[in-house]
Amino acid sequence: MENGHDLVALRAQCDTGGIIEVVAQDPMLVGDLIDRLGEALLPVTALPDDIRDLLEKVNEVDAKSRTEIADNVPKLLLKGDEDRAYWVDDVLPRVMGWQKYADETRARLKRPFLDGGAQVDNLFRNAIALLATIVRRIKDADNSYRRELEAARLKAAAEAQRAQQARHVDNAINQAAKLEEQGEHGKAAEVLQRASDAPAPPVTTAGPPVSKLKNSSVTKRWKYEITDPQLVPREYCAPSDKLIKAQVDTFGDKADIPGVRVFLDEDLATRAIRPAAKELRHAE
Repeated sequence: MENGHDLVALRAQCDTGGIIEVVAQDPMLVGDLIDRLGEALLPVTALPDDIRDLLEKVNEVDAKSRTEIADNVPKLLLKGDEDRAYWVDDVLPRVMGWQKYADETRARLKRPFLDGGAQVDNLFRNAIALLATIVRRIKDADNSYRRELEAARLKAAAEAQRAQQARHVDNAINQAAKLEEQGEHGKAAEVLQRASDAPAPPVTTAGPPVSKLKNSSVTKRWKYEITDPQLVPREYCAPSDKLIKAQVDTFGDKADIPGVRVFLDEDLATRAIRPAAKELRHAE
């Protein structure tokens, strides 16, 4: 492939339409879009119609088209050293330059919104924190109140059950005493044994009070806390990328971590070439 190949040739090979077609018609269009957006500093909802139309065309590239483009690019790089030098040492740095320029412009466009958002957050931070504190204290007070009510209810139920058991035993003793007076010693012993073995019937007590609240209700969900990380089974633990990376960065292929394959990866380190002033429409 000779250096004369331009974006039109790339479109002919990829033939995916969308952004390839738009850019092929005007290679300076991308820089124009970026600069005009940078100059506008407007929310997306207030973009001029021509910029909005262009963005819609760019966004028409669907996932299938992006896959086709990605599948075709490697084919363009595997046609000999001359092609490789053209694409890797000429096209790639310039594409990366546009990429960097676009990202810098995106960051510049975004900065005022971030600063404005931070100012709004600062204005409301103390008020929201105060309100959150009040909400939490009211909820904590209600939780304590309900726990106290439930504890008192359970305590009263336990006391009623103990009183029921005591009456149950007293009745058995009285019944056994009468049998003893009648000489029914065996039956008397059986009555006492049954009273000892079988508890008294449970006492029917009132359940938790029915809430009369209109705007609030009690929700229940299971939660957990880790009390001893060493006892948590392995299947509930995820490997730490940070720790593994630190070990691999330090020891390379000598890093001995069971279950981890350490390999040497290669990639191009390319210097991005920023777009020249003549490539930017606003600089003409």
